[in-house]
Amino acid sequence: MTVRAELHRNLLNSYSQDAAVIPLIEMWPDVESAIEDVIATGDYDSYVARIEPYDRWIWEQSRQPRGSNPVAWPQWKIYPSWAELNWALVYERVRQQTPYDTQLIRTGKVVESATTDGTVTFKDVDGGLSIKGQLDSRSVQFPVVVMEHKSGHFDKPLCQGVNAMAQRFHKTNPNVITVQITENNITVNRNQTMQVINEIDIFIVDRGHNQKNRDQWWARNSQEMRQHELHLVELLNTTTREHFSQICRESSELPSFRDSLDRENYLAKPKHFVQ
Repeated sequence: MTVRAELHRNLLNSYSQDAAVIPLIEMWPDVESAIEDVIATGDYDSYVARIEPYDRWIWEQSRQPRGSNPVAWPQWKIYPSWAELNWALVYERVRQQTPYDTQLIRTGKVVESATTDGTVTFKDVDGGLSIKGQLDSRSVQFPVVVMEHKSGHFDKPLCQGVNAMAQRFHKTNPNVITVQITENNITVNRNQTMQVINEIDIFIVDRGHNQKNRDQWWARNSQEMRQHELHLVELLNTTTREHFSQICRESSELPSFRDSLDRENYLAKPKHFVQ
């Protein structure tokens, strides 16, 4: 399957005897069929209805006390992998409608930054689209759309971290489309919201209900999924590959932070005071 659904299924298989996972494995064939159908048809309403039993069970198990079952263990990523898979199918439909070849981001790294001395840093992201290209004679994936998904409580520090990541991508290529998807408990102060999401191009409340009883299951929002697809297709059909493969390199003339400390053990940045 193009969206690499086996990444999620493999996590389930790792705990196939667990009482919380057994129902998920039993329901999986129906879910896999629904994924294939929605990629082919774009009928998100039907998709959301068909996956409801699976989605409700996995959400309820994810809300159990940590350690009570593998779905509730954050480090095993069973629930996050399901959340990411639901948006991967949207990006796959977008990929099929872009005017140039793009690749679905499911695993692997994309270019985050590069310097004039040839140093390149890469970043794992939760989803999106990329294009394959050459950077200093090496094959790399240039980001086109980068998506981060956060489950549960989304507060100001978490939002600032995602915004800083988006800023690094934009510094390297301002054309990269940055997306933040989070579930229904955003507690960023209203008068600070724009300050902490100014580098995030698209912000989506997964399930479509912010602050509406975070301890209650809400069905996935088919309208959001459709809107995201249409919006991205419209944006990307105004671009070319070159919009995302031409990057800005940071200067490497100054000694690195580590080199400075190795030589002098004391590093003080210039401080300018303003009135």
